[in-house]
Order: sequence, then C-alpha cells, then structure tokens
Amino acid sequence: MNQQHDNNMRGALWDNTSRKRPGKRDPGISGKVNINGVDYTLSGWLNERQGDNQPLYDLSAREMNHNQGNRVPPHQRNQSAPMPGPDPVNQINDDIPFG
Repeated sequence: MNQQHDNNMRGALWDNTSRKRPGKRDPGISGKVNINGVDYTLSGWLNERQGDNQPLYDLSAREMNHNQGNRVPPHQRNQSAPMPGPDPVNQINDDIPFG
C-alpha cells in the first residue's frame, strides 16, 4: 500500500534540546517545511522575553540545497533579476519648447 502525499505547505519540527552544545546558541527545535515545491530547513529558539504579545519561538528558515548539504549560498537563492529600465538617453524629447 504505497500512497503519495502532497507535502506542499507542510512541515514538521522536532525537539532539539538533547543536541544543544553547552555555551552555544543552538536552536531548541528544528525541522523541515516545503513551500511551493521548495524545501526549507527551520530552526527555532525559545524566546527568552516573557510577557503578553511575545512569540513563543523565534524562527529562521533556509532554503535547502539537496546536492550540497542544506545551505544555499545567497547568490544562488531564488531571486528575480532586476528588470532593465528605459535608457534615459533615448528618452529625451526634443519637441519640448524652451523660450
């Protein structure tokens, strides 16, 4: 009974406290999530600020690179290239009267 599940917009977090190194700020929870077909690693740190309107965890997400570990260099992330704008030299309108 082999069933395929759509994992888009789904993920999971696991307790990471047993892996924390003394004196380091390792995340207390970690896991993976798939958003629009792209896999990300998630890390969460217990928020030390107490009080109303404070999040329980501070989160970080990084795009996974399945070929070389799970970190994608910033220059290889899904970033759209800037659209070239009009050439200002070619936009001169010589029909404007000066007088």
